[in-house]
Amino acid sequence: MEETKTPETPAKKKLMINLITFGVTIAILVGAFLILKGYISKAEYEQIKMGMTYEEVCDIIGGEGECSVSSGVGSYSGQVYTWKGTLYFINGSNAAITFMNGRVTAMASVGLI
Repeated sequence: MEETKTPETPAKKKLMINLITFGVTIAILVGAFLILKGYISKAEYEQIKMGMTYEEVCDIIGGEGECSVSSGVGSYSGQVYTWKGTLYFINGSNAAITFMNGRVTAMASVGLI
């Protein structure tokens, strides 16, 4: 028995193109979110306040920073963590946050959006 195909109408073709476009758009957005997780934006940077802990900062940003400097003397310890900005690969944007005894004591950023 031969299978008969229903001819595709212009409306059906348009619907299929829209569904495919929608699916590709969702995939791109999800991929971008996963890639940028742990990258810092200006809005996230502005939420960080003096005295916050490293864990609180990581929760705001959505990922851990890279420890670029760590030192300690006696009961004092200090670390500088850096996070790449969302446009790091275009303009080198980044943020550096200094922690003394586990609390934010200084912050600097370049090029965040």
